[in-house]
Parts: sequence; C-alpha cells; structure tokens
Amino acid sequence: MWIAIRPIAGDDDHARDLLHGSWLCILDRLDQYAGRGSFANWAVKVARNFSRAQLRKEKRAAAVEIPLEKHHHQVEDDAPGPEEQVMREQELEEVYRALDRLPDRERDALVLWLLEDKDTPQIAAALGVTKESARAIVDRGMARLRKMALKGELFSDPS
Repeated sequence: MWIAIRPIAGDDDHARDLLHGSWLCILDRLDQYAGRGSFANWAVKVARNFSRAQLRKEKRAAAVEIPLEKHHHQVEDDAPGPEEQVMREQELEEVYRALDRLPDRERDALVLWLLEDKDTPQIAAALGVTKESARAIVDRGMARLRKMALKGELFSDPS
C-alpha cells in the first residue's frame, strides 16, 4: 500500500498519516469486500481512494483558511529551497518507479529496508519468511536494481 499511497502524499510523514487512515478505512469497510479478486488488490484500491479523498478535503480546507495575521514575516530556516525540493521529489518519484518494476516480494522487502529503515528480522516478520529468506529477497531486489542501472533502465519509463 505504501507504493500506492506515497506518490499521492507528497512526503513520507503525510504518507504515514494516510497509510494509518487507510487501514482504519479498510477495517471500517471490511464488510464491503465481496471476495471477488484478491484482498490485497481491494485493500490497495480502498487506500488509494481514501488517500485521494483526504487530499481533496485538505485542499478545500486550505483554500478557505483565513490568515490570522495581516503581516507575514520572513523567517530564515535551513529548509531546502524550491529547486532542491523539486529535485528531491523527482528523485523519489524515480525511485518509486524503479521499485514498481520489481516483483512484488522484492519491492515490498526493499521498501521496508530502504525507505522504512527496517532490519532483516522485521522484514522477515512482515513478509512471513525466515531471516535468511528475507535477506535473500532483499539481495535479489538490489541485484535487479543494479542490473537496471547498468543497462541504463533504472529510471527510464517502461511505457
């Protein structure tokens, strides 16, 4: 679900919030799952729809927000500039596109390892495999990414 929600969210913190809300929505709508098709696909669709609906609500709320102060003061901070932020967002989108080209298990393992900073036992528990199998899945996924990079396919759009 992270792969489906993260590009919609804009940043990891917002994606975590949307993921949490998505799980609550899935639990709330569990009685609507008709059993046709896989539960995972249904859950991802619910998560996407929930996330998009939340973003629409947030945009509407921001549009009607009334500023509390008439004077805006410039505050200096260490936040990245607009160009840096755009570059980071583009790089993350490229990473997500590359991960999306991997087989499901390898993609899930790499998302847990690279993006969620989980260790091998946590990955094994999430995937329902042994620690050795989890490590092998991560290694296979990384090998595929390296192979894509060597062929110049890593960030190319397959469509």
